[in-house]
Amino acid sequence: MGGFQRRTSLFQAVVSAVALLTGPLASAAAAPDLAEIERTPALWPREVTLLQATSFAVVYEGRAAGQTVVPAGSVLRVTRVAAGQVEVESGGARQWVAAGSTDLLARSSRLREVVQAPPPVPTTPGPTVASSKPGPTVAPSIYGARAREVAAEIQRDFWNPQKGWYSEKPGGKNPAVAWAAGVMFPALVGAVRNDPEHYRPLLRRYFDALNAYWDRQQPLGGYEPLPTDGNGHDKYYDDNEWLAIAFLEARALTGEPAYSRRAAETMKFVLSGWDEKYLHGGIWWHEKHEEKNRQKNTCANAPAAVTCLRLARVSPPAEARDLVAWARKITDWTAATLQEPNGLFADNKDIEGNGVDRVTLTYNSALMVRAYLGLYQINGNSDDLRKAQRIAQAANSLLDKKTGAYGDHKKWGHLMVEADLALYRTTKEPYLFERARRNADAYYDSWKKDGPIDLITAASISRVLWLMADTETTDGRDFWRKEDARASLP
Repeated sequence: MGGFQRRTSLFQAVVSAVALLTGPLASAAAAPDLAEIERTPALWPREVTLLQATSFAVVYEGRAAGQTVVPAGSVLRVTRVAAGQVEVESGGARQWVAAGSTDLLARSSRLREVVQAPPPVPTTPGPTVASSKPGPTVAPSIYGARAREVAAEIQRDFWNPQKGWYSEKPGGKNPAVAWAAGVMFPALVGAVRNDPEHYRPLLRRYFDALNAYWDRQQPLGGYEPLPTDGNGHDKYYDDNEWLAIAFLEARALTGEPAYSRRAAETMKFVLSGWDEKYLHGGIWWHEKHEEKNRQKNTCANAPAAVTCLRLARVSPPAEARDLVAWARKITDWTAATLQEPNGLFADNKDIEGNGVDRVTLTYNSALMVRAYLGLYQINGNSDDLRKAQRIAQAANSLLDKKTGAYGDHKKWGHLMVEADLALYRTTKEPYLFERARRNADAYYDSWKKDGPIDLITAASISRVLWLMADTETTDGRDFWRKEDARASLP
């Protein structure tokens, strides 16, 4: 048990810290009580220090092999907090110890300060607009509380405050890939809409940190899958589209023009991927399509159409008209090339003559719902709305019959939940909202069961919960009412 030895000075320092943080001078904000910690996993520290010697079972090859005494000052990993106790791990065995025999309260106090007060942004903040004021003073919604819990855990497990980006895995040292960033950024936008005071500075800091992914050596720029020195290694068009959509939502929420400027730059790169030599049109999946994956995908075209329509709303008249024309061309090509007879969308079509990959992932159909809905919001053509409704109705076949949630991975399914809510705001069809609610509940339940697996999964859950929280707040409903309004483009 020599690995558990700690110097007496370390133990004394821990005891002093506990006395300082839990003594009469400590404020209520600095010292959450044990009941609050138990019901808030975001306040569970990764480790605690024992304040007194404790007996532990010795485990050898999976079996108990006696007892040992773990000395005071030992640092142990935390797995759970409940009923006034902390479950810790020592020597391969887990054991419950009294919370008061550890420095749990002190560590949880410091952790709450971190998760509730993101580091300041080292850049000049954008203009303050009405939509950036604190949220409504009504009691937090169920989904708002869940969203805050998950968001706080993401900050604890994935956020790198020195670099300003998120890691791929909990506690990881390497930044997440651009696809995961394209889910995490809109999750942060949702957080800003519900808690701007805490999350708006963090959103801008992450936006600036993503510059490390931008290819500065190519004329059209674009985001590489990972931080880059530039010169066009192999950018994925869909990665860039996910980020551009999120940037435009951030622009609508905060009023900061930097977000729409970068979205416009990103779309110049995306539209350069349109090709009519093969399959009579369509955007490639990624730049090096001549070397691998010689295919055109729904996931690289449907979100491009959605981005064009959102960008048109904040563009000068001539550019807006051009973007709407692009959206129509991309949407029509995708439907003609990749829509299945049942209304859903296949994944891709290979240009070598190998046919269509007919797997119907949720996000492919989700973005086509939003593309047709976006066209309807601009042109008022009821045929576009009917096409969106047909896809949404067909998506019932993608549900898991046992859970009522979408059967594929959350990194795809969360976008269909977003499409359900977007269409519901227009048509008010009850099944759409109910479907979104069931998915949100299932996502949260899986989070409580499995915890953070990787960033893209965590961010997908966070995004869905924030979107559901929007349905229960005045600010959230007002934001989406404005975003869904008919656009009067020249």
